[in-house]
Amino acid sequence: MVQGRLVASGSKEEPIRFSSLFAAPAAGDWQGIVLLGSEKNNLLENCRIEGAATGIEALFANLTLKGVRAERSATGMRFQDALVTVEGGGASDCDTGMSFIQSEATVRGVSVVGNRVGIEVRHTSIYLQDGSLAMNRSAFSCDSCRLKLAGGAVLDNGRGVTLFETEGSVTGVKLARNSDYGLSLTGSRVRVSDNVITGNGTQGMLVFDGSAVAWDNVISGNAGHDIYNAGNEEFRAPNNRWGEGGPKIYDNGGRGRVNVNPKR
Repeated sequence: MVQGRLVASGSKEEPIRFSSLFAAPAAGDWQGIVLLGSEKNNLLENCRIEGAATGIEALFANLTLKGVRAERSATGMRFQDALVTVEGGGASDCDTGMSFIQSEATVRGVSVVGNRVGIEVRHTSIYLQDGSLAMNRSAFSCDSCRLKLAGGAVLDNGRGVTLFETEGSVTGVKLARNSDYGLSLTGSRVRVSDNVITGNGTQGMLVFDGSAVAWDNVISGNAGHDIYNAGNEEFRAPNNRWGEGGPKIYDNGGRGRVNVNPKR
């Protein structure tokens, strides 16, 4: 429990290890690191946290993480009412890799692999750049957020990116080979541009009302539909690149039109 300031600076060759006493740590062996009301400049650099209930939890705290990984924990990292910067590192083999609640977060270059839930975000302003999210049951979800998702890849997950009542942008991301959908938008006002959405197991994009617009994307080769509009509002997707047979569209029995003109 930290109510002052925590600085833990390891090196890439010799990272600091926070763990239990067991030779093979398992989730819940120990509680984890809790920053409580610590608004000082907390810093963890080149650290590994494993076998915790929650690897690191920041509550009403300021925190910078550089090259920090959470592994084999129930929750890898949890931030609530926090101001957080994450550079590199990430989470793997956790029930939930990273959780952001009512926070402000800048996250760059993380690798989130093999979790049940990769990254979940609620009521938060988040900038995620060049993330690698793979082999999670659910890769990334946002509920009532302000989001800037830029670059990186969301590959080989169950569900890809799920946005609910979220505003912002998704640009330059590769969303491919997810067994369910690549990108889901529900009641969201999001700019979707310059992405590659291909080879997903059911839908490339699943949309349900809101005011999102998709353009300048490559959307092709998805097993079900390239765009599946389950709502009653028109979804605009002009100037995208489609497969050789053209876009595969579901329009909810004519109630949810998908406007793909002009085409490229």
